[in-house]
Amino acid sequence: MNLISTLIGISIASMVAITTPLQAVQAPQIEEQMEIVYVPNFTSKEGVESYIRYKFGASGDIAVKVANCESGLNPNALNNNPKTRDYSVSIFQINLFGSLAKSRPSKEWLMNPQNNIDYSHAMFIKEGWRPWTCHKKVTSTPSKKPLATLSY
Repeated sequence: MNLISTLIGISIASMVAITTPLQAVQAPQIEEQMEIVYVPNFTSKEGVESYIRYKFGASGDIAVKVANCESGLNPNALNNNPKTRDYSVSIFQINLFGSLAKSRPSKEWLMNPQNNIDYSHAMFIKEGWRPWTCHKKVTSTPSKKPLATLSY
């Protein structure tokens, strides 16, 4: 009887252990959000176009058209024409003729595609499409400063 009592005791103890509610373990909450980093690729026109769209956000389609009109999306484009007071460089053809060179980055810096696009975006935020004559050819958008521009 001792053996039976012991077995019953073990069974009851096991049942108690099974039926005892477990303490809820809460999974840790992850509050950090992953930041998506854009890595530009300027080895093709598609890569240049992609970064322009990324940088200009809602105005990206027009920006691509303007840059295509200005340089054919060519980071090495150079327009050196003193007769028209033009010494424009790279994708958005930033003019460095005469006194303009004093208030703008160097040719070498602007020949870097990312620098050229970033600087052009800053110009666009400040002045709208006014600095680029090509905007008139590719869109009916006024050259006034934009009311709001999204940049991601």
